[in-house]
Amino acid sequence: MKLLRRDWNEFWFQPISSIPLGMFRVVFGLLVLAYGLLLLPERFIWFSNRGVLNLADSLAYNGVSAWSIHLDLLAFRGADHWLTAFFAVFLLAGLFLTLGLWTRTSAVIVCLCINTLHSRNGAIHNSGDTVMMVFSAYLVLSSAGAACSLDRLWRIFKGRENDEPPHTAPWAQRLMQLQVAIVYLGASLSKTGGEKWVNGTAAYYPLHLPESARFPTPGSELLWVINLVTWGTIAMELALATLIWVPRLRLYVILGGILLHLGIEYSLNIPLFSFMMIASYMTFLTAADYANFLAWAKRPLRLTPFRVIYDGECDFCKSALLAVHFLDVFRQLTFVNSHDTAAREAAGVNFELAEQAAIAVDPQSRQFAGYDAFRVIAWQLPATTLIAPLLYVPPIPQIGRRVYAWVKDNRGRLPVAPRYAAQTPVEERETTNV
Repeated sequence: MKLLRRDWNEFWFQPISSIPLGMFRVVFGLLVLAYGLLLLPERFIWFSNRGVLNLADSLAYNGVSAWSIHLDLLAFRGADHWLTAFFAVFLLAGLFLTLGLWTRTSAVIVCLCINTLHSRNGAIHNSGDTVMMVFSAYLVLSSAGAACSLDRLWRIFKGRENDEPPHTAPWAQRLMQLQVAIVYLGASLSKTGGEKWVNGTAAYYPLHLPESARFPTPGSELLWVINLVTWGTIAMELALATLIWVPRLRLYVILGGILLHLGIEYSLNIPLFSFMMIASYMTFLTAADYANFLAWAKRPLRLTPFRVIYDGECDFCKSALLAVHFLDVFRQLTFVNSHDTAAREAAGVNFELAEQAAIAVDPQSRQFAGYDAFRVIAWQLPATTLIAPLLYVPPIPQIGRRVYAWVKDNRGRLPVAPRYAAQTPVEERETTNV
């Protein structure tokens, strides 16, 4: 019993890395945004009283009585502008949840909004939308903002955290994992217990109905192909319910699940269902899995390591580098204090030049100063890679150099991270020549 109690406590409460949950929150937030944007153009058709299902019909459809608890934020107002405002709040909360800004509050709003949309018109939703609704509640209970979030960046600015994201109790993440297993166990058992799946009908007809089919599926007329799809789906769902808990098999089972849902996404028109289920697998990944993925991804991306020479006596410079280091997912940047003579000379940078601007030095000892340093660093950060090409398009370089020059001349007056502001009085920062 002691061993059982120990294993139980370790499973639910022994702290683990918060990175996997943080990454899941980012992907989940993107799916929430996609979900909201898909519904936004036709919001009046699906969710207003002048649409296909007015409020009275919605209550009847859901079997809601006068004594029922029914979460529907849209039931209090009937005007179109209220519905538009609802979607604006929903999408803004989804964006904040993706970024990890006011994470728990954003998760609560997203959860309430998704439940409202389901309550108002459940007829247009699929099982993937239901999984999204359930997982939104789990995120409210979790420490989803502990990693990969702007909330964590702010804690870094305040000096409460440093390089490594904190470890947190995993019980909310374990609930997500169990939910995934239960979903697939229920799906596989219902299929084997039903006649339509056993005889192949359930796999055959959706592939040939114009309402559900998306792209042509070669071989779908062949009996052996239908049998392969039928029993392959059932076997994969059983594996996702059971074998995914075996550490040695976990990644192989996840890969099989991804292939299964990519096949569903290709052949059937079920919006966001497959992507939501694939995203749910992220709750089974570990920090080591992400570290191995980053190490593998660095090779095809051909990222260049840089040494960044900065003024270690400039609080604004150090504050900016906190954000840069936070975004440096691949850890390609090494930061060198210009006042560290040995390290600076090893990089081949002149002290007077380092006093004028930040310097980025590549492995070939090429030096990029000021705006040019910012531009080459942007290529190394996943969050800024997409905008990096724009930094070369005129007149952006000219504007960027002027902005950088202004920042350099006024950095003593610019706001700094609270962890540095608490150490250096404002008057001293304004008068220090850095």
